[in-house]
Amino acid sequence: MQSIEAGGPDKPPMRGKSFNPFEMSPARKLEPMTSAARAALSRLALGAGQAIRDERLRRRWSMADLAVRAGVAIGVVHRVEAGDTASLESYARLGAALGLRPTLEFADSRARRS
Repeated sequence: MQSIEAGGPDKPPMRGKSFNPFEMSPARKLEPMTSAARAALSRLALGAGQAIRDERLRRRWSMADLAVRAGVAIGVVHRVEAGDTASLESYARLGAALGLRPTLEFADSRARRS
């Protein structure tokens, strides 16, 4: 049986681990998030949570109303509106229930604004 070293030209090697065609490859450990990435994630979560909360209140729905319409637990609504991170599916469900079109944008922070 031929062993293949994990990793490749575009992936960091996984030291001391190998896999073969008959076994699953080992899981990679996530690297700690940089402060810039953590700040970006917080901004995204806060912005999405605020937009969802604003629309829910505009419609005069309770958190329970939104949870039922979105097919999520009320705790998900509460956490999202509080600015905690959630799964993309949760954001999509909540946004769709409220008739919002979710967008995710990446802008070059070095670009000049007109």
